[in-house]
Amino acid sequence: MDERMMPPAGEVIGEPVVTHRQPSNRAKDAVGCGLGCLAIVVLLFIFAAVSGIRVFNFFASLDDGMRNAQEQFFADLHAGRIEDAYAETAQAFKDRYPPEIFREIVANRRLDHVGDTTFTHVSINDGEGSLGGKLTLDDGSSIPVMMDFVKVGKDKWLITDLRLDEVPPSSEDDGKPSPSGEGI
Repeated sequence: MDERMMPPAGEVIGEPVVTHRQPSNRAKDAVGCGLGCLAIVVLLFIFAAVSGIRVFNFFASLDDGMRNAQEQFFADLHAGRIEDAYAETAQAFKDRYPPEIFREIVANRRLDHVGDTTFTHVSINDGEGSLGGKLTLDDGSSIPVMMDFVKVGKDKWLITDLRLDEVPPSSEDDGKPSPSGEGI
């Protein structure tokens, strides 16, 4: 070896540098981020689910008032409380159907025999709404129906119209259903 390259005897040029490489933390970092990211995703999912349920409940609660009003209306009629059912109607309904006419309609259309209601159509717009479906009578026959409502106050809905598309034939009829469509 060349003397110029060699340090003089007894002289220390420097401490030998020993490098020791730490094991990579990439696997730990990936797992840590994975758990953190997973936690964030789970929290976001829970938040979205709760928000979605609240939004759904908000819109579902809008028609709850109408559904409650029609349930009370037909329960009152079924129990023979015609005045109470009539009280669940709006002034526009009362103007169109005075109490004596309403009583005749209830008897003739057998509305006091409604045992169940099923509504598949719901519409709500600016404090007015409608439900469409069918009324099932105690004898199992059914009547297609559309009911219109108006919202009064915070949670109260009143019936503004009741349209029966046809009435099942009774034993006294000639067997033909009676068409309607213009109110009861």
